[in-house]
Amino acid sequence: MESHVEALAQLINKNDEKSYTLVLILVVFLMNLIDKGVAFLLAILLFALVPKNMRTYIGNYGWKQKPLTIQGIREARNISTNKAIHKK
Repeated sequence: MESHVEALAQLINKNDEKSYTLVLILVVFLMNLIDKGVAFLLAILLFALVPKNMRTYIGNYGWKQKPLTIQGIREARNISTNKAIHKK
């Protein structure tokens, strides 16, 4: 029992038995490309349908922490640029 991929490769390449492998590889590659392209487009569509605030929540939830406040960001920047910490 042959697969659909093999049947398609045989349909495309009826004459030359030597290039059958090449045609088979090409058919598999193109089918994978189409499959991954459709999955990618569906993911982009679903991503676009999710509201912006929900995407932000999901992104922050992955860190399992609350995002820094503006004051917290300023304090973190001051600590990292403080000359006293980076003594030579």
